[in-house]
Amino acid sequence: MFDTMLQDKQSWLSEQEIFKLPHMDHEDILQYIGVEKRGDNLQAEFWLITAFHEKGSLCDYLKANIVTWTELCHIAESMARYVL
Repeated sequence: MFDTMLQDKQSWLSEQEIFKLPHMDHEDILQYIGVEKRGDNLQAEFWLITAFHEKGSLCDYLKANIVTWTELCHIAESMARYVL
């Protein structure tokens, strides 16, 4: 359980840093609102607060749906366009 909590905390910290990167404040990216830590020690919960999206998180969507090669290329192209 302790290893899981550390992994959750590290993921929480990493996601905070990702949302602080340049170009992350974009209409095609889920709006970041803030973070919160609730509880202490082994009872800690790490919350990442974002705007609501009707399809849930990208992770949940990809777990439940198969993305075609064309869709994947479109996603990659749209992501690359905003980096440049």
